[in-house]
This record gives sequence, structure tokens and C-alpha cells, in this order.
Amino acid sequence: METELRGMDGNLLGNQQIDQKVGNENATTELENTVTSFGIVNVKSFGAIGDGLSHPLSTFYLTLDSAKSVYPHAQSLTDEIDWCAIQAAMTKAKDQTYGPTRGGTVYIPSGRYIINRALVAENISLYGDKQSATLSFTELGVGASAITMQRTTGKRFVWSDITLVGPGWAGGDYVIGTKSALCDGLRITGTCMPLLENITIQRFNNGINVANEAGHIKLFHCHIEYNYYGMYWSRNTGDYSVSYSSINQNAFANFATSATVGIEGLSIRDSHVGYSPFSFYCEPEQNQGGKNQFMLDVNLDHARFEQVGNAAIYADPSFDSHPRITSMKIKNPGFSWDVDKANRFTLPSYPRNYAIDIGRVEDGDIVIESDSYPFTPGQINMMRVRSQVAPAQITLLGKGMDPSKIEVVGGVARVQAGSSVKLTKNGIDERTPRRFSRDDHPNDVWEEDITLDGASGTQYRMSRITDGTRREIFVVSTNNDMRIKRPILLDGLFNPARSSTVLPNPREGSIYIDTSNTGYECIRTYLGASWIRKGRGILPTSGTWNRGDYIENSNIVVNGDLGSKYVVRGWLRLTSSSNNALGTDWLEDKIMTGM
Repeated sequence: METELRGMDGNLLGNQQIDQKVGNENATTELENTVTSFGIVNVKSFGAIGDGLSHPLSTFYLTLDSAKSVYPHAQSLTDEIDWCAIQAAMTKAKDQTYGPTRGGTVYIPSGRYIINRALVAENISLYGDKQSATLSFTELGVGASAITMQRTTGKRFVWSDITLVGPGWAGGDYVIGTKSALCDGLRITGTCMPLLENITIQRFNNGINVANEAGHIKLFHCHIEYNYYGMYWSRNTGDYSVSYSSINQNAFANFATSATVGIEGLSIRDSHVGYSPFSFYCEPEQNQGGKNQFMLDVNLDHARFEQVGNAAIYADPSFDSHPRITSMKIKNPGFSWDVDKANRFTLPSYPRNYAIDIGRVEDGDIVIESDSYPFTPGQINMMRVRSQVAPAQITLLGKGMDPSKIEVVGGVARVQAGSSVKLTKNGIDERTPRRFSRDDHPNDVWEEDITLDGASGTQYRMSRITDGTRREIFVVSTNNDMRIKRPILLDGLFNPARSSTVLPNPREGSIYIDTSNTGYECIRTYLGASWIRKGRGILPTSGTWNRGDYIENSNIVVNGDLGSKYVVRGWLRLTSSSNNALGTDWLEDKIMTGM
């Protein structure tokens, strides 16, 4: 295949230079086959550069037709080669088949890639080098999304270790309450149910636009910051999870929706949701006779509302919409106004009257359990409810909470202040169990209580009582050990402990991430009364290793001559020492390819 490929000086490149620059079908076939045979598509195999500089196709091709012979989706010679290459890799991966469903995995090496058009990611997983794989997008226009995630097959996706940077606030700090970008960051559509891990999205209109029809979106250790809205629900189908993340410092709100859509089944755990005018914001819509929805079955556990400008939770009352909140639990909010930040996150055009200012409470209770940093009053009070419909209840738990902190404007006010669960009585170790059941299943009861653990300790116990028979689920002993009494089925990732020293008191099957050798994160498993360590990377030249350790090669390439080609799968450790000589301390694990 012939192409008119030019170097940066404008001169035509020779065949060898062409192969090195972006490649042609003959030059890249072996590399592509090598990579995709392991289920990974590397964007560098398709010509991505990732040096943070602009590389339009006109730098390499004389005509659009010659460019389209390599990148059929190219639309102009002004298109960036990074965009062309990454879209080509995504298209390649979506047609791979592993098992019963289609879709492969795209790998983005370390670098900053310049993207001038929207990317479509269909049926693929995506991952990059940790904290160093960045896609930098130019302005794509109103309604466009930097990446649209699609799904046509039954596979769930995992995206990890990627940073998306939009065109907003170029060269300066973001400005509260303003939109600096027209396009969105990631738009999730169709039946996608992705897990996003260590994903950073910055400087877009909506950082994430939730528009899928399947819900079940999980964020773990993600950073969605410096957008207008952090996450925006344009469609709501329920079940969303945010853990150990920062949906933080967005110009208007960190989480937002409209009163005709709402947010259902959202669970937030140990995450930061502050440093913004509004943590949660509901856009106003015309009143639909009480059908407008803001939140349904929302659980916020250690969601830290720090440095809030106008309100932690705010339903805009314009158009008399008053959207409903049905069943919401908030535990340990870690709240503060932005007073010590000189009101940096406060919009003067919006009120700052209440920490929580919502429309209707109906068909489900609100429970707020405060810690050392409870919700505190704004200019008027802590919380306002414009309408409350019986039998919905509002309960305040924790120090200093009382019904006077809540204003109920209309409807039936049902507000009570309680306390945390009492575990002792008159200084005596007495069990005070809490039991939970449904009216339609009175013989199926869940119970949590405190029991004795030895002569002087106590333990926490969770049990299930069915037809009078108690079955323990788990207990936490007096020394804080947790013993789980039933099988564990995980629908999400399991993240073991990390340590640079050998963890004490192992049991058969114990596992942790070993970080004792710089540059290597290894899985260490205790089997057969000894630790087994396995990692991934290049041949170690430093560090202390044990006999039997194994390092899987992270840079698989085909070597050798025709008929005797091979790949190095990894290296097996022969000695226990800090020496690292190949052939003495490390044995090369070589596999013949048969080619």
C-alpha cells in the first residue's frame, strides 16, 4: 500500500520512515496481530503520537484520499492523527470476539493526545498508564461529547487510568457559575453498564452525561472536577454507585438533573462532593402535578459536603416545580460553608438560605445522621421543605439535632429528632438489638446487636431471623476482626491491601499488593505455608526478590528469525537476594510462536 506521507519538514518520507511514522498495512500487520492476540489494542499501533503537540494529517499526507486509505473515518487534512489513530483502535477492538460477546480492550500508553473530533467507543474496555494517559480535546460544539460510550452486546466495560481534558478555561482557573466549554466529556448511552476506575474528567460542560437506558454505572476513585456540572442525568434508569471519588469543584453543581428526569438509586460512599455552589442541583421544570422527581432511594454515606457555596442539596423552585425526594439517607455529611474560603464558591444571584432546600418529601423517609461536622444553618435555617406529604417522615440523628432546624412550609410536618442506637443501659453490658422487617414479610427479620466477646469485650453482630431461626451473617470482635459467616458474592472489584512489608499472621489464601520493590506492584498470595509473589513489568535490575517470584513481561514483542520466532513471556526468579543478573538470578521464560 502506498501513501504520500510527509515529515515535519514537508519532504516525502521513504518507506522505512513511513513505517516508523504511522505505518501501513504491511508494516503494522505483525504488530497488530501480536497485540490483538493478547486481547489488547494499542493506539500506538495505529499511529498515535501522544507528545502533547498538534499533528494534523496534512503533516503526513498530501491529499485527503491518501489519508482515508489509512484512516477511512478521516474527514479533513486538519484532523489530528491522534484522533484518527485512537478512533481506528476503538473500531478495531469493537469487532474482536472473546467468548460469547464482541468487544476488546484498547490500551493508551503514557502521553498527551490531541483530539479534535468526538470519539465513539462501542463495546470496548479502555485503560491507560496510571496518571499519565491524557486525551486533550478541542472544542467540539454544543450537544457534542468528547467520547460517547455505546454498547450493542452483553458485555460490561471497565475503563481505568484515563484523563479527559476539555477545552474549558484554557490557561486559567475556572470561574464559578460560568460555562467555558460547550461540549460534554463522557456520554454513557444505550445498555452500557460500565465500571469507571481512576478516571479524571475536567473542563467540559457536563463531565459525565448519564444517558443510558440500563443504569448500573459505578465510579471508583474517579475525579470529576472543573466542569460546569460534574455528573448530569439526562436519563434516569437507576442504580448508580460512587466510591472513594472526588465529584468536586465544579463551576455550578457536582451532581445535577432536571425535575422531569431525577436521580434514582444513587449510593455515594467516602467521597468528596463539595467546593461548589451546589453539591446536588435540580433544574426547574413546569409542575407536572406532583410527578416531578429529584431523588429516589439515595444513600449518601460519608459524602463530604465541604466548602459549599449556596446549598448542599437544592431544588430550584422556579416554575413552581417542587420535585419530590422519596427515601434519602445521609450519614456523616462532613459539611461546611465556604466562609473560610472567602465565599469563593457562592453565587450572589442564588440564595444561601438553607444547607438543604428541597421541594416535596413524599412516599419515603429522609434520615440525616450527623457527625462532628453536621449541616448548619444558612442565612435562615438548616433545611427547608416546601411540602411534606404523610406518612413520609424526616428524622434527625446526632448531637445538636432538633426539629426546629427544619422548616416545613406546606403539607403535614412530620419531623423528629432522635439519637444514635443505644448499646448500653445504666452502664451495664446489655444487648439492645435493632430489628428490621417488611410488613409483607413479617417472619423475615434482620437484626443487629451487641453481644459479649470473652470476659471483658463486646462484639457487633448482624443476623437474619427467619421463622424464629437466627443465622449469623457476620460479627466484629472486640479486637476489630470481622468474621463473615456466609459466602461472599462480588458484583464489583475487590481491592486488596497494599504494603511494602510482609503482612503478619497470614492464613492460607491471604493476599495483598506488595510494593516493596520500586516500580513493581506485585500480587502476593499465601499458599502452601509460604508467600508467592507475581508482578508485571520489565526484567528487574534492582530490588530484593525471593526464589519463585515471577515477573510477567509487560512489553510482549516477537523476536527471532523466520521459523524460530519467540516471545518472552516473563522472568522466573532463581535466587533469594538483591542481585539481579539474567541467567543467574532470573530465568527468561521464552515461548516459541511456531512462526
